[in-house]
Amino acid sequence: MALRLAYLCNEYPALSHTFVSREVRALRRRGAEIVTFSIHRADPSRLLSDVDREEFASTEALLPPDPAAVARVQLALLRRSPGAYLRTLAFALGLGRGARGKLWQLFYFLEATLLWDGCRRHGLSHIHAHIATNAADVALLTARLGSEIDATDGGWSWSFTIHG
Repeated sequence: MALRLAYLCNEYPALSHTFVSREVRALRRRGAEIVTFSIHRADPSRLLSDVDREEFASTEALLPPDPAAVARVQLALLRRSPGAYLRTLAFALGLGRGARGKLWQLFYFLEATLLWDGCRRHGLSHIHAHIATNAADVALLTARLGSEIDATDGGWSWSFTIHG
């Protein structure tokens, strides 16, 4: 069975993420199914190569969000598993320190619900975040939410790479 996973970056593709693009493309050449997600949509005017433009075209961005999609996903999750939704939300808020930290974790939770929806549509249950930024928080929350909902299927997992 081929490796299947989501790759998540804060912004993808980006000039500073050429190494991520190379890694994704190398894994795909080896038969892995990699679906790329970006928290922030990349600026099309900053795509300097054909590879960047190809990756941009196939990458799903979480932000800026479509308000209707956000509402649809929240309602679907609350209908499907209100306990999992509320437990993951409480976990996310518990990660934040102070009012500002909790507010950011609320944003990350909402992004995680959108990523969960994207992963579910693609049949993916492992998220790999590149660089320990907000992408790692979103990957953690997505995997936790997915595991809460799909516990009988072995759960979801996540990983991240730290560079530098």
